[in-house]
Amino acid sequence: MMRRQGIWARLILLIVAVIAAACVAAVLLRTGLSFLKELQPNGAGERDPMFAEEAVQATMPPDLIEEGDIPASGDRSSEWETGIETPVDMTADELGAAARRSDD
Repeated sequence: MMRRQGIWARLILLIVAVIAAACVAAVLLRTGLSFLKELQPNGAGERDPMFAEEAVQATMPPDLIEEGDIPASGDRSSEWETGIETPVDMTADELGAAARRSDD
């Protein structure tokens, strides 16, 4: 009978020791994580401005905007310069012909 009481006492002490070890591990883990947060560029508690609650939109003050300054929206392809040709604008055959002409 005495032997069984010793086993139960040891089992209870083992359970208490496991719970205590888990608590110590949790405290150490929490301390380590808070230390790592402080090492980050935006330390603990400092909010990243990219994720601000209100987005700040940069606009010109109304007194600096004049009617003629704002370009009209729409198709402006008629204003493009098409006289300049680059190798990107040519096909493979055209590039080959240009290379043969430059070799002659």
